[in-house]
Amino acid sequence: MKLSEQYEQLLTTFPHKTVKTTNKELAKVLYCSERHAKNIITNLKKAGWIQWKSGSGRGNFSTLTLLYEYEDFITKIAEEMASTHSIDEAISFIKSKPLNSIQKDRFIDWLFSNLITIEDELATNHADHLRFASYRPLPSLDPFDVNRRSENHMMRHLFNQLVAYDERAQRFLPEIAHTWKTCPNSKTWTFYLRKQVLFHNGDELTAEDVCFSFLRHNDSNSAYHWIMEAVDDVRAINRYTVMFTLRHPDPYFLTFVSSLGGSLIRMDQTNKPIGTGPFLIDVNNEDKLTLQANERYFGLRPLLDKVTMYFFPQVYETSTIENIATEKKLNFYQYPNSVKANLAYEENSIIDRGSKLLSVNMNRPIGQDFYLRSAINIALSRTTMIQELKGNRHVPAYRMFSESEVKWNASFVKAKEFLRKSQYDDTPLHLYSYVGAGNEKDGKWIQRELKKLGITVTLHFLPLKELHSLPLSQISDFLLGEQLSDENLHYTYLSAYFGSHSFMQYHLTNKWKSKLKQELLSLPDEEAQLKKLRKMEESLCEQHALIYLYRLQQSAIYPNDLENIHLNALGWVDYTKLWYRHH
Repeated sequence: MKLSEQYEQLLTTFPHKTVKTTNKELAKVLYCSERHAKNIITNLKKAGWIQWKSGSGRGNFSTLTLLYEYEDFITKIAEEMASTHSIDEAISFIKSKPLNSIQKDRFIDWLFSNLITIEDELATNHADHLRFASYRPLPSLDPFDVNRRSENHMMRHLFNQLVAYDERAQRFLPEIAHTWKTCPNSKTWTFYLRKQVLFHNGDELTAEDVCFSFLRHNDSNSAYHWIMEAVDDVRAINRYTVMFTLRHPDPYFLTFVSSLGGSLIRMDQTNKPIGTGPFLIDVNNEDKLTLQANERYFGLRPLLDKVTMYFFPQVYETSTIENIATEKKLNFYQYPNSVKANLAYEENSIIDRGSKLLSVNMNRPIGQDFYLRSAINIALSRTTMIQELKGNRHVPAYRMFSESEVKWNASFVKAKEFLRKSQYDDTPLHLYSYVGAGNEKDGKWIQRELKKLGITVTLHFLPLKELHSLPLSQISDFLLGEQLSDENLHYTYLSAYFGSHSFMQYHLTNKWKSKLKQELLSLPDEEAQLKKLRKMEESLCEQHALIYLYRLQQSAIYPNDLENIHLNALGWVDYTKLWYRHH
């Protein structure tokens, strides 16, 4: 046992800083002989961790004074470990200890504001390495498994699609396919692939890989199962040509092809997806994710060499973060309380395009009770929610996109009137959500507010994968989660209404979804489709089926020698565009 571990044992055994003890008792506490216990005491004195006053005579009590509190000692050891051994080792160590959130915050603050800067200055390989903290590991970075903000952002850097959507030009551009064509009725689509596009393992991407990448989404467990609904067949014409045959004409098929569901992959022997993107996975475990620049990338190599995200569960919302002036969720530096005082840092912030959404299940009895839904919606004051819960909750939300919002004021009096007109009979309503992203706090706030109104809500929080395995359209009255936005507005609407992992689609009736699909296919162009999609959302909001709550403030705080910071639709930055301006 190391000396630090022996001292930790004393700290956890003796509740008071100064205690009366004997060598016999210490030997029992330290699981050693009395003779060895004496040696340990001598070494602890030399280390400056204790004071020791021996009792006179054999068997008499001695006085032991522990000079460190448990939390301070653990933090000290972690800092020494990071300075002399390994940042990763220190992070694993500090995470394994039962420290309070403030102590862990201080360690993270010290780590990211001091040690990493020093380490970079001493590095001999001159690698440009971006590091930051986040609140949860990302065990799966495969579009088949997940459609969630952090994973989506990282997967954008690991994979490519046949075509890419250009937000500024609002059109599709070649990516893995250098060109494509479709027949007059848009029922068959042919894509012609670039040659010598290499996967991260060095294998060349071919038409067979494209077929595999799409056909695997025919599995109903896929997060992108929905994009294959219209696809009848995918086949390789030759090594560099692939043809899609659709069940019905679809002039907007490129919207699906350009999505993360259209990511082109090759599976390795461990069944992990390998991409062609500008970064590849170097390390991914419960402590950190490190992306490394792909030297084989067919496009422009990133100017950053590595990106590392360290995982600390308390990062998303802790008392320390919530009490600081800025109260923001940061992607590079999570702790503006220390960074703000440093003139070497700058900030870039946006209001999130997406929102936190509470969807109402139109398949259950609540879906037939307009007055109950009205009471719930008008009782929930978005402004009060933001003021009370704080964190990175920033502005109220009323629609999917802020540009089309119709704002109104909450009213408890009106909510009471609607509730009296409703059919509500005190039966508990069930709210389901996933663990993390502030959902627990949001859910408890909603539960508390509706209880004031006289409505009972039972909360269920599960890991996201487990949540999607449930028959949510049958058992949930509410689903609470993030409604993500994409650069492509058309895709954002479609994925919300029909996406396999969309909370909204669980709660819309099959009749509603089928009717909308048929109407969309009859419309002449994308502009007409968007108009229809907006109108349908407007109708759902008027029916109080969609209860938008708030939008986040997304920020990046970064050293002023880091260039080209732009926050995307997910509220994160594109690592392929970042570069350090070294002096």
